[in-house]
Amino acid sequence: MRSAVGAPVLQGREDVNNADGTTTPVHREPRTVDGFNIPLPEDIDPSRSMAALALVHARVFKTLLGLHRTSTASIAPTPAVVEAYEEILHDLIARRVPIAINGVAAPWTQPLNARSVTAWHKKAMGSLIGGPRRNKWPDLTHRLVLAYCRAGYMDPNRSRLKTSTSLTYANDIPLYLAFEANSHMAAAALIELGANFDGYPTKDWVVSSNHVKDFEIKAGDLGAHLDAHCPRGDPARAAIDKALMERAISEHKAKPQARVDLVPASVASPVALSVCAATPSAPMRRRAL
Repeated sequence: MRSAVGAPVLQGREDVNNADGTTTPVHREPRTVDGFNIPLPEDIDPSRSMAALALVHARVFKTLLGLHRTSTASIAPTPAVVEAYEEILHDLIARRVPIAINGVAAPWTQPLNARSVTAWHKKAMGSLIGGPRRNKWPDLTHRLVLAYCRAGYMDPNRSRLKTSTSLTYANDIPLYLAFEANSHMAAAALIELGANFDGYPTKDWVVSSNHVKDFEIKAGDLGAHLDAHCPRGDPARAAIDKALMERAISEHKAKPQARVDLVPASVASPVALSVCAATPSAPMRRRAL
């Protein structure tokens, strides 16, 4: 069929309302899962421009993590939607597709500006660790932090992050941000990846939380910090303890000249002892709630 002026008329065209508040004009049947628009294979085909793929990456990332400033962003994806979106994210991560979280200025160019990509990823990774859904699916957060770091989107020790949400934090170091946001599965992933935790927390303070009251924490005593915010028995605490123990063992094996009967410095420190020991290495300084 053609219009009066001879231009072809597309059959079946419709605008799909995405869960992120945007619309997508399509010429084929959209793929929807529980009301969410899931990109089709052709949407993430490698033949598309990197800018177009970066925008798809951003839309999936923001929709999954609730980062859009629309009323629909509060609607959490179902398990089936999470699975579909995560599969797409891992595909894009494997191809090192940027996350155009701020959008792409016209005209689109390739390659994308490196400075823009760096800014996008600071905001995206900060929002992954400290965003509104950081603890809704802790295992998902753990997997994504591992995947993005291993693919180079974030360096556990060198990156300085910010978020794309109204949530504000004092720290921009990835691991410190994770602790401040109580994003403990993200913290476990970062420790596993080599994030430096020496000297954290950075000052003495007294904490009252859901787990303890008037609990004194000394600077550098990570174990005490965890006792106050992520006590033993919590799956995230088990993940952090495992990452810390594996780090201690790895560091000890890397020092063949050390005597076997000596405890590695990383384990002998108050930080590692208070986290890795079967029993607390120092008297508890709290009143249980």
